[in-house]
Amino acid sequence: MKKLISAQMVKQARADGKKEISAPAKSTIVTSEARDLAEKYGIHFVESVRSDQPIIPDFDQETVQLIIREVLNRLPADKRDPKMVTEAVVQVLSNFKK
Repeated sequence: MKKLISAQMVKQARADGKKEISAPAKSTIVTSEARDLAEKYGIHFVESVRSDQPIIPDFDQETVQLIIREVLNRLPADKRDPKMVTEAVVQVLSNFKK
């Protein structure tokens, strides 16, 4: 199922001080109103998290990136550290090898 990014989500991103919203082309639909607002607010849609792409054997890498993005999106703007979150996710997922 694709993720829908609405104008309300862009408004929330602005309120949270975000300058980027994760929007992988294969799994995201962005409404035209959301695109217009993002342009107005200077918010960019990005394909993936801007950090090193972790390689975790036995895990779908797109899923790993989704987990990292979701963790980052749920943190307060002043606490977002992509490198630290990536390291933590890699460490946790390494404990769940198939």
